[in-house]
Amino acid sequence: MKIKVVLIIAILSISLSSTAVAQDQEISQSEPPQILTSDLVRKQMIESPTKAVSFVIVDSDNITEVTINGEKQNFEPDTIIEITKKFRFNPGKTLIKVIATDEAGNRREKSFLVGFGKREEIEFMTAKKDKITPKSLWKADINSNYEFDSNPTCDVSSPIDIEGLDLQGVVPDDEQDDTKTTVSALFSAVYGKFYGFMGGTNSTYEREENEILNSRAFLTGIGYKYHFSQMANFVFNYDFVDIDVAEYDFSQNHSLSAGVEFGKNDSEGSYRHLIAIDTTLKNFADQERDIGRQNQLKWGYNSLDAEKLDSFRFKFIAGSGDNGTEESENTYIGMDFDWKNQWEIGFKWDLGFGILRRNYVNEGAMTTQIPLGTTRVDAPFRFSNGFGWAFTKDWKLMYNYDYVFNLSNKTPYVREIHGLYLSGSF
Repeated sequence: MKIKVVLIIAILSISLSSTAVAQDQEISQSEPPQILTSDLVRKQMIESPTKAVSFVIVDSDNITEVTINGEKQNFEPDTIIEITKKFRFNPGKTLIKVIATDEAGNRREKSFLVGFGKREEIEFMTAKKDKITPKSLWKADINSNYEFDSNPTCDVSSPIDIEGLDLQGVVPDDEQDDTKTTVSALFSAVYGKFYGFMGGTNSTYEREENEILNSRAFLTGIGYKYHFSQMANFVFNYDFVDIDVAEYDFSQNHSLSAGVEFGKNDSEGSYRHLIAIDTTLKNFADQERDIGRQNQLKWGYNSLDAEKLDSFRFKFIAGSGDNGTEESENTYIGMDFDWKNQWEIGFKWDLGFGILRRNYVNEGAMTTQIPLGTTRVDAPFRFSNGFGWAFTKDWKLMYNYDYVFNLSNKTPYVREIHGLYLSGSF
């Protein structure tokens, strides 16, 4: 306590000296109050859920009002005010906003962003360039989904009335729908500027006719971030995915990505851009297929409002590729938009949509009734909506609905997938 009093006296001495100099120089009295504290900085992470904080407010005029997170503080108007307040922090981020007003109507606002909990979840701490000993962080995520799939095979159907065009699929409409169960797990770790992950997923359809669609995948990858400025990083990733379909080997995919990530984190929230080039090699188990390739340019944008705790994500992709055959060679361009509320406990809501256009340069169209050209074109549109409840900041249960409408001159179809999604992390 003695150290605290001495520190406050020192702060007051500096402030009063500054005020005296200002008065000697006949500076205008229109300056707003100064808000001082030695207990908080603009951004920080604490180890304890409670913390007592002393604020010292100094002005040349009498200070008439002080609010902390919207709550008015009781005090007698004076030129120097000291307020001590005890805070209790929930896991995650807490914004402390202090507003001071003097009798002349001058007003100053100061904010402090405090993180409490797992270090990997306090994003602004990872942006620091301080040379400290690298620390290891890890996280395990698990997901279990039970879904209703209206068209697992993406069989030809007629999403819109097309005059003069008779479309008939291989699978009758009343036999298309099925239920699917998916279980996945992912383990991720960070050490300094390096990060990596390893996991797997297994999807199983209920109907015997769709056993050929059952799939398993094993995935792993490593990455590295090089900080060349406080706001920007070079990002490098390598991913490996082994895919099995219907209990048989299907492909092994090797992906490399290199790009630049830049943005900011402050008391109002964060935004981040990622511009990268990806290249993927697909080694198919089918010996009649060549090595498949895919190259794409992507631009991703993520933003988070620190006060409202909602986020927006945008992604643009453009590229070309194939699946090891001449007929599958294609070029594509697409965009995705997603909004989510990030409230840690309570009601959750997601909304998104996206559109993609894929041109197959060596495959002809089935019909010219759809004005997309003489070669095959697929133009799927995606709409998704989900709502649910977060029991804790790590566990949530969601009901998600996805609708895909593929406007195509080769295989037009409609597909709806909806069901329950349970996810959690350790």
